[in-house]
Amino acid sequence: KHFLMQYHADYNENIDELVAAEEGVEDWIGLFNKMASGPTDDTNSYWNIIGRPLLFPWIPTTVLGGNTQMNMARNPYYWKVDTEGNQLPYIDEIVGVSYQDNEARTLAMINGDIDYVKDPGSDNRILYFDAIDQGAPLVMSTPVGDGGNTNSIHFNQSVGDPVMAEIFANKDFRVGMSHAINREEIIEIVHFGQGVPAQVGPLESSPLYNETLANQFIEYNVDLANEYLDKVIPERDGDGYRLRSDGDRLSIVFSVSNDLSYGTDWIQVAELLIGYWDQVGVEVTLNAMADEQFIDNREQNNLQLTIYTGEGGAGLTAILDPRYYVPLNHLFSMFGNGWYNWFTDQPDTVQVEPPQAMKDAFAEYLAVTTAPGQDAQIAAMAKVLETATENFYVIGISRPPADFQPYNVRLGNQPEMWVKGWIEGVEKLTYPEQWYIIQ
Repeated sequence: KHFLMQYHADYNENIDELVAAEEGVEDWIGLFNKMASGPTDDTNSYWNIIGRPLLFPWIPTTVLGGNTQMNMARNPYYWKVDTEGNQLPYIDEIVGVSYQDNEARTLAMINGDIDYVKDPGSDNRILYFDAIDQGAPLVMSTPVGDGGNTNSIHFNQSVGDPVMAEIFANKDFRVGMSHAINREEIIEIVHFGQGVPAQVGPLESSPLYNETLANQFIEYNVDLANEYLDKVIPERDGDGYRLRSDGDRLSIVFSVSNDLSYGTDWIQVAELLIGYWDQVGVEVTLNAMADEQFIDNREQNNLQLTIYTGEGGAGLTAILDPRYYVPLNHLFSMFGNGWYNWFTDQPDTVQVEPPQAMKDAFAEYLAVTTAPGQDAQIAAMAKVLETATENFYVIGISRPPADFQPYNVRLGNQPEMWVKGWIEGVEKLTYPEQWYIIQ
């Protein structure tokens, strides 16, 4: 209260001066909400507000802004204690460093210049383990990833081009494109031979596991792929590429974010996919871009085809994060960007009203969220997954390999194993407030 009073018109007669000095706000209400961290403004803005009271174990003392480093100091009023009654956190200060490229960050970790790294990157797996064998000051823990697949492949069925939308919405088209993928080769080249071919779906260890969903249409069979594609787009031009119903060549733009720490191998996977699909007469071109541009394209429903992660695999996470099983439910259900925007009435986006089948699928998921008790939720979610199995919304590549997390030898209380995923909060399940520095 005392912090926010200065940003409220009833308590500060000079509030207009503060509004004028703060970029991105139009009135005192916008300023107040920004300093209060929402909910109507950016809920992450507190990281850039020095002096704001917080309940977190550390509070910022410098902001990231245009710098590559931010500092956070131990919160003397943090509300948790350990089993002996000692107030947490143990560590007095955290220095967060933003690296401009993955190689520099990896080298800093191996050299012992930093203690912990988020999303070490699957392409660095061998590098980290070799470094440990050669005496690098690292310890390796083995979290269990919550992902159901290494990647999800989305053909946007709500795309603005009606001819292309009709093709993408045809299940036979997606089945054909799935059979054209040499998953074993992707696993060998990209994932160092770890993992098995699979579609996006809950893991075998999950009570939501659906065997058909996980294993359908994963056979690499070019003849079978052509058979399915011929049902949808049978005509070809003189170069062997398939033609749309309007006579134009079907040419799909494959949009990929190229600057995400958890997507370092997406371009490589995309290039392999483009080659496989070329063999069955479907022309696909790569459009790699910064995530900021990707987000804008997503909001404006300009994505035709894209690649992303494959959450919702471990335990009951498919209920919490059903983005690949339910259309129009989650921001990353990119097989129906326009539908999602319509259903949630997203401002400043292109909205496309979904067909009734999509509305029914969402209603089916709402039944999960209102089911009384976990057993009822599991049963209701199983029906959602059956619908997803029948409609085959997205294409998967393979089950994720075992995860890994390097950390500095001087970092104590780092758990050996935990469930690591976006919906669980990534690092919070490791209880960083209980980490300590070994002297």
